[in-house]
Amino acid sequence: MLLKGLSNGPKAKLRPGLARRAGFSFPAIPPHKESRADMGLFGSQQNPESSARPADTKRRRACLLRRLHFPLNSMIQKEITMKMHPLKLKNRMALWAVLGIVVGAAAIAYAATTVIIAVGTIPQSELFNGPATVTVRQLNISPGEMLAWHYHPGRAYNVIKSGTLTVEDGCGELEVLTPGQAFEEVDGRVHRAKNLGTEPLEIYNTFIVPQGNPTTVNIPGNERRCGPPRNVGECQRNWISFTHPRSFASQGDCIQYINTGQ
Repeated sequence: MLLKGLSNGPKAKLRPGLARRAGFSFPAIPPHKESRADMGLFGSQQNPESSARPADTKRRRACLLRRLHFPLNSMIQKEITMKMHPLKLKNRMALWAVLGIVVGAAAIAYAATTVIIAVGTIPQSELFNGPATVTVRQLNISPGEMLAWHYHPGRAYNVIKSGTLTVEDGCGELEVLTPGQAFEEVDGRVHRAKNLGTEPLEIYNTFIVPQGNPTTVNIPGNERRCGPPRNVGECQRNWISFTHPRSFASQGDCIQYINTGQ
């Protein structure tokens, strides 16, 4: 009977009594203790079957912890980075702020595009009693944009091809020009061009300047300046308003500049 009870294959049920008489022993199974993996997320037992199936419960808890690990780890890493590198983060934020200001200023003041069409030289110009450079260019200004305050150290002749141009003088004068109109700049007056319309502005410029000079000189810091005075009448009316190329101590000082250029 004993041998018959032991020879029914691995799937046969072996009674403890017969096993002990045949010399077999069973390993002691320790009582199951509730672990953190068997506990709920806040320390209380959530699954009443956890004591009956500890292995399944452990696997489920381990899976849940793995799912929570990555977002929690990312949050901890960010907090550590903030604590360890506050100066680096502040410097980066300051750098991006400065770059944003610079790019924004450039977009407002210098968004116009230019295309140089031709450049030539006059060996002996009667305008300047010496060699001169002639530059022909195309200037495009988008709606709502404007140029910086500037002046031309020679002569400039301009033709409006399309759009509407508003020329603002540094002393406060405004002039509006439309397609087919032209204007000249012969006195080095500080001014800026604006496109206050809704269509792109296209202008053709011809500059004649003493050789070695630029066609355009921007005012440092994009500062608005008034001048130079054109004639004695402007000195008599409002000499105190002029700030370019210098200010004047009196009406007589302004008139002296008209007569001597100094």
